[in-house]
Amino acid sequence: MKRKLIVLLIGSIYAACPDGFYQDDCGTCWMPYCYNYTTHNILYDLEESECNTPTSIWVIPGSNEDPYFNSYCDGNCPDGYLADECNSCWNSFCYSFFNLGLNGDPTHSVYYDLTVEECEAYGYSYYLPDHPSNPYWNSNCNTDECSSNIYDCAGICDGSSIVDDCGECLSSYCYDYVTHEVSFGACDGPTQMTVFPNDPMNPYWNASCTDCESGDFNNDGAVNVTDIVLMVAAIVGQSE
Repeated sequence: MKRKLIVLLIGSIYAACPDGFYQDDCGTCWMPYCYNYTTHNILYDLEESECNTPTSIWVIPGSNEDPYFNSYCDGNCPDGYLADECNSCWNSFCYSFFNLGLNGDPTHSVYYDLTVEECEAYGYSYYLPDHPSNPYWNSNCNTDECSSNIYDCAGICDGSSIVDDCGECLSSYCYDYVTHEVSFGACDGPTQMTVFPNDPMNPYWNASCTDCESGDFNNDGAVNVTDIVLMVAAIVGQSE
């Protein structure tokens, strides 16, 4: 059985739905599934090619065969799902992480069909949808409303942007540790990781500061924007 692989990173900023999911008009993300119309069993961890029994059909969210799409706008979710603050339904999941070493790619695996007992028997962890490691919980809320009324320095409700010691408002970003590319938005690639603004590995944090005494970059001291402008002007003047 081929399992679906989805990267889960704490605090990541995602697009509307994870890769392979379909978003309905209510903001809920649904994934394709294999449905047995004799036993009425639903399996999410199968690929379409594996849904091949005589009484099974592959169901795409939003198709005529799918009863879930746009059916739970009131937050009254199907069994096994919980509604977040946006009334979007999310499923419980079994999660595993394998670190293959410095030269290997880490594997983040999400299993939806395993029970709690089966999940723990494999040595994995079983989480409810509102667990902090699930970045999709509350991710599809209406951005025009902010129930907490708490905005970050970028004006994002419950956002993760932070002002550094230099007065710069920095946001989290996605870093690919194979290609070394920096991007924003979806961060669900197998070699991508989320870097928070004040992460010790973030080279942008306090990058615009100069030490008030030594003039060295990235030191503990900080100067305001006016000081930086005057410093740059002085350097330019000396080079002329």
